Amino acid sequence: MSEIRRRAKELSPSLVLTLLSIVQALALEVLWSSVRESAFLFEGGLPAAIGWAQVSITLQGIVVLWVAYVSLVVRFVWVPRVSDVVTPFVLGVLEFILASALDPSWLVPWLLALAALFVVATVTNANVFDAASELPENREHFDELEKLEPGAFGPTALYGPLAVFVALILGAAALAAFFGADSWAALAGLLITNGVLILQFMQIRRYWNRSLFQLPADQ
Repeated sequence: MSEIRRRAKELSPSLVLTLLSIVQALALEVLWSSVRESAFLFEGGLPAAIGWAQVSITLQGIVVLWVAYVSLVVRFVWVPRVSDVVTPFVLGVLEFILASALDPSWLVPWLLALAALFVVATVTNANVFDAASELPENREHFDELEKLEPGAFGPTALYGPLAVFVALILGAAALAAFFGADSWAALAGLLITNGVLILQFMQIRRYWNRSLFQLPADQ
């Protein structure tokens, strides 16, 4: 059994990254096709601005999820669970929905799919942290990060940003439902969501630098 666990730990990073890279590539292809087929994006006006905001969010979401997964793989080893090899497909389905439903008339369900995407991704990250914390190979890394930032792997640190992000997305969905999907309020909600994704990428970059290069938190 120990030999099987050893092989699983060795193979799981490449397996997960291979699955996710295929899914991400397909999602980008779907997004590109949707942009080419969505004539309203090139006609100007508020609907086009909303559509391009959706394109930006979708692209950023794909990149953020990829970088987050790579960050997990390069920092930790863990014994994979069935959910670890199923999750990339779940994320892929949600990304395909985001990439293919750029029409403003679908904005509310599109935002709900976005919220679901990041809920699944965050829960997956938390499960990986939990599995990785059980292995002695990761103990030094966890201890160093806890010294630098106490509570970095606690529930508040893991789920707090998710709660804020989902609340913002649901707020944007409420604005779109109340004022209309082609309203300035809906566009404002999408722009805020874009900004939060940029902050999320910067947060991942900060953890990456602190984990691998021992750089200060502000680099």
